[in-house]
Amino acid sequence: MLSLFSISQRQAYSDASPVPVEPVMPDGLMYTIQIAAFRNDVAPSLFKGLSPVYGKKRQGSDAVFYYTGMFRRIDDARKVLPDARGAGFPDAFIIAMMDGTQVSMERAALLEKEWGSRPFNSTPVSPAGKTSAGQVPAGKTSAGTVTGGGNATGATERNTGQPVPVGTLSFRAEVMRIDKPVKPEVIQKIELLAGTRGLDMIKNSNGETVFLIGNFITFESADDYVSLLIRNGYSDARVAAYVGMQEIPVEAARELLNKMPDD
Repeated sequence: MLSLFSISQRQAYSDASPVPVEPVMPDGLMYTIQIAAFRNDVAPSLFKGLSPVYGKKRQGSDAVFYYTGMFRRIDDARKVLPDARGAGFPDAFIIAMMDGTQVSMERAALLEKEWGSRPFNSTPVSPAGKTSAGQVPAGKTSAGTVTGGGNATGATERNTGQPVPVGTLSFRAEVMRIDKPVKPEVIQKIELLAGTRGLDMIKNSNGETVFLIGNFITFESADDYVSLLIRNGYSDARVAAYVGMQEIPVEAARELLNKMPDD
């Protein structure tokens, strides 16, 4: 089963079968649709007949971010995106995860070559507990599927964005860095700007939260995105360079790139 998604006329979740938060995520590459973020508890009826729906928390935010669907291939996610938007979430958009951690769409495109034909290892169960093809468990435990028993307190220094492999050079669009808590609405605004490129929030050695968008192959492509950020009011936006999770000077990165042999 390469896609786990359904939408029905009846409500998929209830107080007795709530939307899971901080679930165990499937192994490997998965595309999903981000539909909403809320600071307060929300009624299960808000999500209508969408299934699966699950929530995840993020470092530096007291909001819960909600997602629907699981897809090995982006084309399958794109086909149902209008359904998610039509269910009352007009700003819904697709993100990619690898082993439960968000990655850029560029990285996901490469990973899809390996994972795009691997089915999810699960026996999907509807929220009501009935077997139903195309759905995943809501609060049910099954290897490689969403469950309601995930650890909601296991905060790490880096919450979103799968790091690129050690030794891999990439340019990032740094939105800002801040040493204070950030309001959920600020994060949501940056996420909208990030779109399918994905937003990473990491802690640096100074205890600052650094907001990074995308993994760009060239300095010029990252610089173009930074120009967009500046036009949207982020005057401190800049191009940053990373080897794995280690930030290096941009000039050093450009020099390394120039020294790389051609394929």
